[in-house]
Amino acid sequence: VLEAIKTGKPYPVRAWLERSGNKLAMLGNASSWIEAFDKLELIVHMYMYPTSFSAYADILLPTTEWLESDYVVPPLNMLFVRQAVTHTYETMNETVIWAKIAKRCGELGHQACKDSFDPVKTAPEQPYWNSMEEFLDYNCKLKLGMTFKELAQKAPYEAMPIEKWRKYHT
Repeated sequence: VLEAIKTGKPYPVRAWLERSGNKLAMLGNASSWIEAFDKLELIVHMYMYPTSFSAYADILLPTTEWLESDYVVPPLNMLFVRQAVTHTYETMNETVIWAKIAKRCGELGHQACKDSFDPVKTAPEQPYWNSMEEFLDYNCKLKLGMTFKELAQKAPYEAMPIEKWRKYHT
């Protein structure tokens, strides 16, 4: 990627959307990348905390930390629900950021992005959603026949009673 940014071969790289931590701490010879950053038209950094890479970003998209996110934890046959305990600043779950990017691209005329919100067109994969609540409810209704809030009230929830397990003998 570094050579492609610097030389434009095999094609010019114009934008970098980074969704992980501090690239300058992880990439070898970090100073060689700083020259490459100047050749990019747009750098977007999507992460929970500002890092030294953030200083080169044109746009910062702060994502939620694990304590700010609702989540279904599915170990084996039991489902547990981790509910957000706090929400700080103006962060957003990364999955919602991607959905909003796709939605806007669809509004600008990109047909595949428009289609990515249609369950029929995305099947068997799930469609994009407009919020984390929509995402969680979609999955909980599809697999359990209840909303995320209903699951949270029932958790821990046994996905299948042990009597219905199939037993295999070797």
